[in-house]
Amino acid sequence: LPLQWRERLMRELMPTEGMSLATTLYTYYGQRALWGHVLCNVNELIINGDSDSLLLWWRAIALGFSAMSSCTCNQSEPIQELMVLRAKPELRLATLYALLHFQNYVDIGDPNDHITDSDDVQSLKVEASNEREHASYDALMLAAKFHWLAANQALGTIVSRHYLKNAESLLKIVLRGVSVQSDERFRAQVALAWVNMSFCGKNKDKESWSQELLRQALNEGCTQSAQLDTVMALAHHYETSGNIEASISQLDRAIALQSWIPALLEKARLLACCAKWNQAVEMLHRVLQRDEKNFTAHRLLVLYELTQTGNLHCVNAYLDKMALAMECHEHHNAHLLIETSRSLSRVCGGRKSVLERVLALTMKAVAMRPTDARFLAELAHQQAMLGNYNQAINTCQEVARNDEANIEGLLEIIHCLILTGELEDAEQQVNMISVLGESIQRSPRLLLLKAKLAWQQSADAQCHVSLLQQAEKLHLRHIELQTSNDVIERCFREDAEFVILLATEYLLHVEPPISIGTELFFLSDERIALDHGCNLLSLLTDHFPGLIEAHLMHAHCCFHTHDFETALHDVEAALAIDVQSADAHLLMARILLTKCRLAEANASLEEAVACNFDVRETLEYQLTRSQLLCTEGHFEDACAQLINSLKLPGVRAPLQSESLHQPRLYECASAFVALADIFVSMNRFFDARALLAEASERFRQTSQETRILLAASELAIRCGNCEAADRMLGSVSRKSNAYVCAQVLKANMNLNWRRDKHQYVSCYREIALAFPTAESYQRLGAAYMHIQSLEAAIVAFKESEREAGRTLNLSAMIGKALIATHDYGNAAEYYTQALLAHPNDVQFRRNLAKLYAKLNKPRKAVEVLMLVDDDADAERTSTTLKVECLILLAEVCASPSEVSFAHGTNPCDGPPLLEAAQALRQARDLQEGTVERSNRSDLREAKKMMARIYERLAKLSENDCAAVSCYLEALQFDPTSLQIKSKLARLHLSSGMLGECEELCMSIRQEDNMHEEAAEMLADIFFLRREYESAIKHLCRVVQARPNGYFALVKLVQLLHRSGRSSETQLHLGLVRTHSPRAVSHPGYNVCCGLNARFRSDAVTAVKYFNLARQDGIWGPLALVQLVDIYLNPENESLSEGRCSLIVDSEAVDMARRFLHELESFSLSPEMRLGAQILKARVIMATSKSDIDRAMQILLEVIQTDQNCVPAIFGISMGFLMEGSIAKARNALKRIAKLPHSHGWIRELERSYLFLAGSSCFMVASGQLQPQIFTFEGVNLTSPKTYVNVV
Repeated sequence: LPLQWRERLMRELMPTEGMSLATTLYTYYGQRALWGHVLCNVNELIINGDSDSLLLWWRAIALGFSAMSSCTCNQSEPIQELMVLRAKPELRLATLYALLHFQNYVDIGDPNDHITDSDDVQSLKVEASNEREHASYDALMLAAKFHWLAANQALGTIVSRHYLKNAESLLKIVLRGVSVQSDERFRAQVALAWVNMSFCGKNKDKESWSQELLRQALNEGCTQSAQLDTVMALAHHYETSGNIEASISQLDRAIALQSWIPALLEKARLLACCAKWNQAVEMLHRVLQRDEKNFTAHRLLVLYELTQTGNLHCVNAYLDKMALAMECHEHHNAHLLIETSRSLSRVCGGRKSVLERVLALTMKAVAMRPTDARFLAELAHQQAMLGNYNQAINTCQEVARNDEANIEGLLEIIHCLILTGELEDAEQQVNMISVLGESIQRSPRLLLLKAKLAWQQSADAQCHVSLLQQAEKLHLRHIELQTSNDVIERCFREDAEFVILLATEYLLHVEPPISIGTELFFLSDERIALDHGCNLLSLLTDHFPGLIEAHLMHAHCCFHTHDFETALHDVEAALAIDVQSADAHLLMARILLTKCRLAEANASLEEAVACNFDVRETLEYQLTRSQLLCTEGHFEDACAQLINSLKLPGVRAPLQSESLHQPRLYECASAFVALADIFVSMNRFFDARALLAEASERFRQTSQETRILLAASELAIRCGNCEAADRMLGSVSRKSNAYVCAQVLKANMNLNWRRDKHQYVSCYREIALAFPTAESYQRLGAAYMHIQSLEAAIVAFKESEREAGRTLNLSAMIGKALIATHDYGNAAEYYTQALLAHPNDVQFRRNLAKLYAKLNKPRKAVEVLMLVDDDADAERTSTTLKVECLILLAEVCASPSEVSFAHGTNPCDGPPLLEAAQALRQARDLQEGTVERSNRSDLREAKKMMARIYERLAKLSENDCAAVSCYLEALQFDPTSLQIKSKLARLHLSSGMLGECEELCMSIRQEDNMHEEAAEMLADIFFLRREYESAIKHLCRVVQARPNGYFALVKLVQLLHRSGRSSETQLHLGLVRTHSPRAVSHPGYNVCCGLNARFRSDAVTAVKYFNLARQDGIWGPLALVQLVDIYLNPENESLSEGRCSLIVDSEAVDMARRFLHELESFSLSPEMRLGAQILKARVIMATSKSDIDRAMQILLEVIQTDQNCVPAIFGISMGFLMEGSIAKARNALKRIAKLPHSHGWIRELERSYLFLAGSSCFMVASGQLQPQIFTFEGVNLTSPKTYVNVV
């Protein structure tokens, strides 16, 4: 069995080349100072019967280096073992150098502590010098390797350089003596490259030489162990050169060679440095599958869970496994213990369970080196993080006894003194440090401590923020100078704990702003503190997304600046880390309240209480609960809640005891203001005034005094006492931060209560006089815009432009003002000039394209939009803006314009409709990526945009099936969109799919019982089924609920006419007049009256009503169409009984032509546009027979657009009939008879069938048309000719 175990271990550790691969592995461990791993591997081999002298040498030096790290190890054991190995010729030189090293530096804490006299050391040097003269090449390379390993362990740069030079000289001797293609030469080249790369500082000559040596060794061929060492050396070379990708590529090569655990670990470390944690974790799990007690893998996994996921359960589990692995391999490695514990403590976020485990590692390291001041200082720091300030102070005193100049210990004792309230002692310590030197003065931690002292002693906000800025700048500078790719060391240098302390100090100055309209006014003196704190926390959450405290603090910052979306994202990230965080749930409730998501806010409040019952006693919870109750209309409960909140300690009067937690001052003021607002809502004005008077006394000469004054002025305004409010707001001096806010409140009072526009603008002029800045002039310009004084607004905006230069926001304001004055030419020119200055701004480009589209210049709009992808930087451009630009491009391309899109002038490559569809498909592809990347808060809007794209694709679809497919896709992304459901239902109705249409309409009516369009379609469906009562009932219900819903009323008038119940129309029109006496002036009402008169064949009355509505933007097109039809067919006849002449008297034609010209000035829908073209053809036909060909050409163009357009085909048949081509006319009408039934052309189909059946010249068998005539007998009971033809 021992032999079998030995053979198995040799196969796993040294599968092909025995000791060479073992040496490569031990070299890697030695380079990383993991001498415990070397000892474990060597001892296991020795136990299993392998007594190779080289293994014994590795064991001896591993013991020696371990003794240097820990004072508790047996320091004589390595010396004794090396003395035995002196007799081995191949090991003698390396052994002598090792003896010299360990005898001089047995105790690394005291390099002058020698265990032998100088004569013994001198004899060893002489013996080593003599041995060097005749040593073999293998002995020289082993001695060089020891010098290189000793250099990596040496603390002093001079000592390290001495060892590296010795190693370099030994390897050069080997290279001069060995043959060119020998394995010894390859290994010597690799070793020399390692030595060159270990020299401190950048040496380009040595770097290039090292790279050349390694490539030469790799290309000329060498053994597997030498090749593995070469690849690892190349990876290290690329890493130190900053080429991480090339280094990872070399490590992949090493993994392919041997699937070597060190290569996997190095790759995982580099991936972690590049923030590619998912790949790094995969590498680490591969390591743990082969070595479940690998310390390095467990340590990196702990760091991953702490900084990236924040999963406390996994952190503690991996910490326990890491401690077990360390106990197995590196239990004497004090430096490794302290290096690990200090880094993990900086990124643990103050979590007690993690700190306790980390502190245990630190205490083990201190037990090994009890006099090392650096170790003791780290122990004190971690004790202070756990709140054990007295223990930390005692440990700092121990640091001072061992090393009086240790800065970390001095800073930690100052920190503890400040936290315990001993400010005078802390100040004395700071003064003592000030005399030690300028380098100490530039410590970021010392600057932070000075800032804390300045704030707590004198409340000097300016000095406080200034010192914090210096500390921040210096800390970030230190991070920039950090070049190490060791992720453990990088976490220690970045020091997330220090950044959180810095941000916490910044946020002491944060107070919620006062919101007036869409503008925020900060009353705090140090507005810059909020920006600095927010930026620091943003960097922290990017680098360490697993720190819940950073997410919550950043969420608070964003919440106070009304950036609710970012705040919501941060809170969601915090809850993903710890779902039991009461603070996160409470902040989530506050954010949801601002979005009026009351049910979710209430659920979040309940979750907060469930996680921590003590949260109910906090002022923040009381304010949030009262705001929720007030929003729901429960003013009594909200009032009781706030009255209870005023009873909390420190709210009505400041606390005298410093041991109690003092609530934030602005939260106390918020409780008073909120309760006063509720009193006003309950009409308890006397109580509100009394409460604000008490608040005025409570916050006199504090930062909240002005806020209470502004609240009292708002109360006076709401009570109608504008004079008192004017006096209060006028008392705010120009030096106050609240002056601008007070003037804006006064301006709103003058406009909304006094109705005085001049006084309204004068307040903004006062602001501009007091602070002649670009922002003030922008406010003044916006005020002029608000009262429609557009020329003065442009002047104010131009003044702002002179102050701050041309900015995008200002350019947009000026352009908007120019458009409002109808100066479209100057607006377009101004937009164009601004776009030249900011060519990458997609939003500005979109605004210019919109202006061109409104000016009916689609070619220019397309030219502007086509440059979006060419000019805009993908990294700086919002994907949402790009999608919106593509949608606008599709709209412009799809818009008809005979002038701009004439042949050869379209900037698109293909037909406009194809280009529009292509732009929409490109927008769809971009938006798909946005939907996949969106978080939960943004997903809803991203899906709505996707539905909007599919909706527009449906409009451009070539056939109904494709349109239905697009609408269904749109409903997948936005299933609650009534607009999309309505359009899909309309498409089903026009296609004759009545069942599907009815199902969709019923779904719409469930969500909106008074939806007019759904009611109209349901009425059409029931009417086509001859269920007249049901059809009319649906519309009557909508009309009775909304008498001014004229779209439904128009449909009702039409259905009542077709069902033969026109007499009931007057009843519904009278209901409208009763509901609104001014209905007689509404265009929609006049259209309904005109249709009613038209159906009664009262053309004169119909013309009167349609004339009243023809100027309206919504109802004008319908009224003009009816007017044209009246003048062309005043008797409303169906052109049967062989009446083939369409010629009308010239006066009527002139009127029809005039109305048609008016119709073309409107922005028409595609269906209405086709109708206008058909009316144009009818007008031409009614003029004279000589213009029939021109009319026929217009109708043929319409048919090319829509092959099943019944009115156009019917018009062509009439043209043929006027020309005497009876056969062609009959064929055209038969084509109509063969078309599927279309609800959209029901009136035109009726005319066509009746004309075909009633005209004797066509000689069509009545049996062929009887089914169609029976159909229209059911949909128009008022047509007598229908009955005649049926008979």
